[in-house]
Amino acid sequence: MIGREALVNSSHSQSRPVLKLPRTTLDNYLEAVSILGLLAMVYLLARYWPGLPSIVPTHFGVAGLPDAWGSKTSLFANLGIGLFIYLGLTILYGFPHIYNYLYTINESNAEAQYRLARSLVSGLKASVILIFTYAEWATIQTALGQSAGLGAWFIFIAMFFSLGPLLLYLYKSYQAEHPA
Repeated sequence: MIGREALVNSSHSQSRPVLKLPRTTLDNYLEAVSILGLLAMVYLLARYWPGLPSIVPTHFGVAGLPDAWGSKTSLFANLGIGLFIYLGLTILYGFPHIYNYLYTINESNAEAQYRLARSLVSGLKASVILIFTYAEWATIQTALGQSAGLGAWFIFIAMFFSLGPLLLYLYKSYQAEHPA
């Protein structure tokens, strides 16, 4: 049964219109934020690398305090994961016709739904990159003894920045399908 459902879902995405949509101003802004976040991560590593101790925090608990330590080379993992997410979401951005949608996509709603979904991808990309950039900075500050960790509020801010774009997308998508 699962195979059949996958086939049905696959056929829906193949019958959707494939549109060549220009980037929006918002998407360009979010792209710039993402790139600046990645560049900030590279800058932080280059700037602080020589002064970092050989052992740095590698994990933080829910309270934002370090609960695992490892080699300072582990700091490259944040950058690597951030770059991987950036590249993956940048590629995904170009194929909105393959996304899953709450509403059936047809000729009349494809452009609006595709634009909203692409803005969601851009927003999530910028949010995740900013979260990783802050985590990199906080890890470095903690390793240097200038901070005690991420801060107790970090988990709530990260959830807001992760869920915010999704909730906004759901609201706007509903509005596009059910105009007042």
